[in-house]
Amino acid sequence: MPNDGWNADYFDDEFDEPDPWDFDSSTYEQRKYRRQNRVVESHVGSPDSILEIGCAEGVHSELLLERFPDADLHGIDISEAAVERARERTDTDRATFFAGEASAYLDSLDEEFDVVVWSETIYYMGDTMSVPEFHRFLDVVAGLLAPDGVLCMANIVDQDEGPEAPLTEAPILDAYKTLLAARLDRVHEARYTESKPEDDAEHTYEVLGYVPSA
Repeated sequence: MPNDGWNADYFDDEFDEPDPWDFDSSTYEQRKYRRQNRVVESHVGSPDSILEIGCAEGVHSELLLERFPDADLHGIDISEAAVERARERTDTDRATFFAGEASAYLDSLDEEFDVVVWSETIYYMGDTMSVPEFHRFLDVVAGLLAPDGVLCMANIVDQDEGPEAPLTEAPILDAYKTLLAARLDRVHEARYTESKPEDDAEHTYEVLGYVPSA
């Protein structure tokens, strides 16, 4: 059964205080963002449009807008508290943010994007949807990608502790990669294991890139 615990209330509670996961303050997180941005740059160059699924407080959003100055960005996050901070952080008419369920928002879009960034939220969404719903959601995500665009992701693998740990087990993430590979061509896959001093722990994560099938 889908898990309805990963809802707006849960994430609003997490974002009761700024930067609950150290996205802004951690050099570990900043390296992860830079690696994703390099994947975008290597496959698209200078994009005109970016969709960020799970934008949180807009830390990566801000970096994307700085790195790609010709791009407009659409960000979506389930937490209103996070989205308000994203708006304050970026403060530009090049960025539009929406608070709500990603599936409903993506269904409302009638455009294609040069870049889709979807990092560290696929396991929440996979846990809250039925299998048919998740299949359809992946179709929508793939359909929003421009013919020369790229989907970029970073996902933690085998997290040791915390409520998300069971969702990040490698076989589950491998299943998501298989589902994505049925719709898109994978053009980048790299795995890193690095320490995050804020957690006093090492974490393993993958950075992935997908493009529309030829």
